[in-house]
Order: sequence, then C-alpha cells, then structure tokens
Amino acid sequence: MHDGLWRTRMARLAATRFEADWVINTDADEFWMPRGSTLKELLAAIPEPYGVVFALSRHFAPRPDDGHRFAERMTVRVSPQVAINDPTSPYRPHLKVAHRADPDITIRHGAHGASSDVWEPLHHWHVCDVLHFPFRDRHQWENKGVRRARGDSQLGQYVDALLAKEAGRADERYDSLVLADDDVVRGLEHESLAVDSRLLDTLGFGFEPPPYETGRLDRGVLSESVAVRDADIVRLNRHLDELASRIAAIEAHGGRVTSVLLATAIALILFFVVLPEALDDHPYDPKPSRIAKVSIPTIGI
Repeated sequence: MHDGLWRTRMARLAATRFEADWVINTDADEFWMPRGSTLKELLAAIPEPYGVVFALSRHFAPRPDDGHRFAERMTVRVSPQVAINDPTSPYRPHLKVAHRADPDITIRHGAHGASSDVWEPLHHWHVCDVLHFPFRDRHQWENKGVRRARGDSQLGQYVDALLAKEAGRADERYDSLVLADDDVVRGLEHESLAVDSRLLDTLGFGFEPPPYETGRLDRGVLSESVAVRDADIVRLNRHLDELASRIAAIEAHGGRVTSVLLATAIALILFFVVLPEALDDHPYDPKPSRIAKVSIPTIGI
C-alpha cells in the first residue's frame, strides 16, 4: 500500500523543488471542473490560513463502445440521492483534496485527504467537481481491476474484476456495468442519473469552462454532499466493528489484561485520530478551527 507515500512525496516535491502555490492531487481518469470560474481564480480567492480544500467526485458510468472516444460516449453520470455503501461499487461518494504547497504535507491513500500543520482545512464547501471516468471500456476495466487487486489495493470493485476474470466471466461482469439507452431513460426519470457533457464541451471549447445551468447542477451537489457524509459514518462504523471483533478474539483466548490495554489504546486512537479524521471534511462543529488538524475525509475508500 504505497499510494499515500507516493502522493506525499510528489506533493512535497511540488513545494520544495517546483515552488508550487497549490497542489492538486488527482488521478489520470479525473478532471477538475470549477463552477463559474477558472480553477486558478477559484483557488486564488481562498483566504489564508485555509489551505486544504475538498472537491466532490462525480462518477460517470460506462456506455456501449461504439468506436468514439470515452468523452464523447460517457456523458451520463451517477447522481445518488443517498450514500452507496456497496464495497464493489465504483460509484461510492467521496472527496478529493487540493492544498497549498507545504514541504511537510501528508497525503492519504487515494488523495481523499491531507494533513498539514500549516494550513487549515476549509469545510462545508466543495470547491469544484471532479469528473471521474473510472471504467471506459472492457479491457481497461479488467486491466485496472486485476492490476490493483494484485497490487496496492484490495478495494471490492478491483477484487470483483479479478474474480470475474479468473472465473471466465469478465465480459458478463463488465456488461452489467454498462448503461444501455433504456437504463439511461429510467435513471433520468428517477433522478439517479444525470446528463453531464461538461468534459466534452470543455474539450470542444479549448479547455475553457463552458456555461451551464448552475441551479440544476447545484441541486445534485447538495444531495451528493450529504451522501458523502453518510458514507463516511458507515465507514467509521465498519472500522469500529472490526476493532470490536479483534478485541473479542483476544479475550476468547484468555488475554483479558492484554485486551484491556489494547482497548484503551484503541479508544485513545479513535478519540484523538480516527474520529477527527473521519469527520474532518464534514465536522459537526461549525467552527473548523476547533477540529484537530488531521484530515482523512473518507476512511476505507
């Protein structure tokens, strides 16, 4: 699991070697899309001491491969009204992080959070959308899933691809992810899907942010922001269940004293580290400065 170490090293190099002002931690299948301005203007408007900001991932679903480029085909995104907690789903809600340059910054796995002793995290406002195209064709889906499952990630969606390949069901499994025209019609009617051509429009306009219906998109931003918080709570509870199971296993083998010490250590970690990290990008306290300076917006993604 070297993802966080690699990202941390690159982020620190951006500060020390390349004299960056801001660092955007993103993946090759993600496109940061500001709302109503350029990304440079948006980041320049953020006042100090705030220097860790979060963007909302908007996941696009694969469409039938008709020979066109993915940006031309994939103009329908998932718009969940509630959190998706299926560990095999690529559409679970999460955030991505950007931050001011900091030679001592720490980036979490997947770039879903960052820890800084210099810059305050800016909560409750997602600076822009991250248009995410995780699966673009069958070969790319299979290659990515198998490589990650055998390498640095045991995420359910990757393990699912690996198991499908080993069972000879890769085509069948990928086809179940592809949205047919009838699926799109039903999804639009139930508002679980939304048409979003911003990437295609931007590429056509020469990388300038195109105009779009702000009100329509902001409605989805609100519901998906709530889904992120709900998903984080589920992830935190999952971690607590795992810790409780470990303590029970120790006690079952007569390690009462050891389990008490372990439980005490776990309680301290939960109180001072895990809980602030889990809630850091959505704290319940309206004053962000009172939250511990440890940012892991989404645990277990």
